[in-house]
Amino acid sequence: MKRIRLNQNDDTYSDYLMDASLLQGHAEELVFCHTTKEVKVLLDECYMNQKPLTIQGAMTGICGGGVPGGGCILNLSEMNDVKGMSYNETSDTFSIKVAPGLLLKDLNNLLLSQKINTSNWTDEDKRTYESFIKAKPKFFPPDPTEVMASIGGMVACDASGACSFKYGSTRDYVESIKVVILIEGVSEVVTIKRGHYTYKEINTLFHCDMPLPRWRVHNKYLKDVAGLYYTDDMDLVDLFIGSEGLFGVITEVELKLINTPEIKMGLMLFLDKTDKMIDFINWLRGDNISDIESLTEKPCAIEYFDKHTFEMLNDFRDLKTEISQLPSISDLHQGGLYLEFHLNEEALLDDVMAQLFDSLNTFGINEAEQWLALESSDYDKLKNFRHSVPECVNILVANQKLIEPTINKIGTDMAVPNEALHDVLTMYQTDSKNKKIKTFVFGHIGDNHLHVNIIPKDYNEYSMSLDLVKAWGNQVIKWRGTVTAEHGIGKLKKELLKQMMTHRDIESMKTIKKIIEPSGLINQGTLLD
Repeated sequence: MKRIRLNQNDDTYSDYLMDASLLQGHAEELVFCHTTKEVKVLLDECYMNQKPLTIQGAMTGICGGGVPGGGCILNLSEMNDVKGMSYNETSDTFSIKVAPGLLLKDLNNLLLSQKINTSNWTDEDKRTYESFIKAKPKFFPPDPTEVMASIGGMVACDASGACSFKYGSTRDYVESIKVVILIEGVSEVVTIKRGHYTYKEINTLFHCDMPLPRWRVHNKYLKDVAGLYYTDDMDLVDLFIGSEGLFGVITEVELKLINTPEIKMGLMLFLDKTDKMIDFINWLRGDNISDIESLTEKPCAIEYFDKHTFEMLNDFRDLKTEISQLPSISDLHQGGLYLEFHLNEEALLDDVMAQLFDSLNTFGINEAEQWLALESSDYDKLKNFRHSVPECVNILVANQKLIEPTINKIGTDMAVPNEALHDVLTMYQTDSKNKKIKTFVFGHIGDNHLHVNIIPKDYNEYSMSLDLVKAWGNQVIKWRGTVTAEHGIGKLKKELLKQMMTHRDIESMKTIKKIIEPSGLINQGTLLD
């Protein structure tokens, strides 16, 4: 265990007092644990001294969830090893066991290279790994834009990303978690395996009568991470996934892996006009909206970029290699769509390509200019280009914050049902223009999940933008959407959560928090007041 006393006059460790939202926090001590045993010792100490504890991963979040409000910081970034591997004969799937601080980027590289250090594994896990190496290549599908995210952080907010249109979110791949929790003032290490407990059987584990939540009208087609997860007959492990660290410290995660596709294709399309864009997206999703034959294979990602986002990227060409490696984008384009396909047969690729290019003119897409990536190097360039968008936004916000320190990043994370996609995009564009505020709209349009990033020039505009986001939240809720589809609530979006849920809903979640973590010391101020 490594412990560092923090001094408010020393900014050496200031990176641990803010996340990507630039929300500033404070704490007395920063602790790096390396084992579950060390985490257990720290929790016992915090309980004995009644010291608040904030759990952190890679600090890539943008809602302030890992930003401390005093007390002790537990940073898990140095718990980053691979613990083992298992195989399920029934489902013919491999699962990998990792510590929470392992970065998504590093996990993907390890799976691709198959060069994992197994020296501390059990003999059984080593034998499983030998079989894994001989099997068809596997990968972990969740694809958040921030590849530097930690696995623990991804579990905490149920991260998804661009390819969630095909693969779903982190929740769909978590087989078990090991978590250190406080029960009656003493820390305990609990392993929760999928399939061992339903939510209604939680009394067995926690010796209590757990209330049944009523807040969620579940729409399986809508990405939604607002508040605690609940569906009828849900698995207990799902209560912890997306709970933003409210209940304890996750020290190990077992993740299911799937077969790596044979072919990955990226395609950037540019819009000459946008009046038929929603029709095109519906066609890509498989809706029968025209005489055009349906696609042989659906995309795994459908990403949108508005005209302002392209202008921003052009402005950053001289600063970021990821952008300069690709051609400059014409000012005439009204926006763009990035499509990604994962296929297992060459013949499918030919079919998809033919269908796509036959449809371009019908939907107002520029036929003369596309960026196609089939080779791995070109594919990586397009992915890096996509990932550079929020990085550029963060740079703009940081620069503006130097001028006006009272502002923070404002970014929406709302999603709506299919029938409201046109209306929500129109609302964002019209209101931004009428209010004369600088916005960049981009994101996972295939899931009706667009991000609006606002760059206020001063505090008055910042305050006005916050009011505007509240108004958008109210309207999205009326459309039966959600105020957060993947980023979580953290400390910055609790007012939006209150708009979405009733007082009874909030109190029900507080009750669940008190049952599982009655000390109230862990992640204070995150998700719930």
